[in-house]
Amino acid sequence: MPKEIAITFGKFNPPSLAHHALVAGEGGLIDYANKLGLDHIVYTSNRYLKKLKKPKPHKETPLSPEQKKKHLSRFFGTSNIQFRESPHQAIEELLEQGYDKIHIMVGSDRMETLAPNLRELYGDRVHVVKYGDERKAGAEGIAGVSSTELRNFAANNDYEGLDRKSTR
Repeated sequence: MPKEIAITFGKFNPPSLAHHALVAGEGGLIDYANKLGLDHIVYTSNRYLKKLKKPKPHKETPLSPEQKKKHLSRFFGTSNIQFRESPHQAIEELLEQGYDKIHIMVGSDRMETLAPNLRELYGDRVHVVKYGDERKAGAEGIAGVSSTELRNFAANNDYEGLDRKSTR
């Protein structure tokens, strides 16, 4: 019997309603994995410290890995969160661990860029699963959520905008 697992990878910076739906929503990663009887892992980037003589938090990733894992665990309702530099690093490690097939769930905005790259590198060992509708700037609900937009809300002290698109 083939050894399979379901994963996703993202910066989750900051985590948004769209990220929550991708991981914990109906048809999301956890639901998908449960339906297929697979384990799941949520991978997130571990870029935190700038490489300087005196390390400082990276401006795009202000939370330490410990803080990020704590918040993501609470937000997604799962503690199965691991840090890796890239989706490729996560996939390579899983293949080395003996997984025959890796199901990676991505948002619609990653299908054009990440999916072809993964298919080219890993063939049928990686199955890319699309989650959600196409993103549309200005749309309501998760189709209109952008982490860049959320970071801009935070930078401009627009807490109403931030709250509208980043909390459940």
